[in-house]
Amino acid sequence: MQQDHPKDAEFLNVHLVNYPQMLAIFASGVATGRYAMGSNEPLGEPVAAEIYDVDGEPTPEPQAVAPDLKSKAEGQQALGKRKRISEEEGAYMTRLTQAVWGFADAVKESTYSEGALGIVKAVMSCTNFSRAQLMFCLDHLMEHKRSALGFLDMDADEKDLWLATHLSKHNFLS
Repeated sequence: MQQDHPKDAEFLNVHLVNYPQMLAIFASGVATGRYAMGSNEPLGEPVAAEIYDVDGEPTPEPQAVAPDLKSKAEGQQALGKRKRISEEEGAYMTRLTQAVWGFADAVKESTYSEGALGIVKAVMSCTNFSRAQLMFCLDHLMEHKRSALGFLDMDADEKDLWLATHLSKHNFLS
């Protein structure tokens, strides 16, 4: 391969920095419509975008044009040309838009998710630690829901051991 395309040698076996994220976003998607490009088209050059008439308004019919003005009129019509989409395609676009917004909302929600229910009572009911130490541990458990759920499943001795271990890791055990 390197002999066939010596200019591309620097790109062979190069790690893609954000490959897992791109795979999660695009999966097996293929560009279609105005985003699709052939392998012989240069990257980075804009392709003339088509205009879609989603309102379904009729476009005016072309009128008879004098022969000498025909090429100018054709150029103007090409710029204003609209492609109609069917109801099925419109519904598909609507569902796709809603899915994208739903995904975005889910990502935002997971970023600001609440802590595990009952974690405050479970931590603050431990009696072998000062209130400041318990608040320090509670702060950690409120930020790490998975740890908090594990803490809730522990018995009293295990909770004390977890609290002591966490406090000693952070030099808060006195």
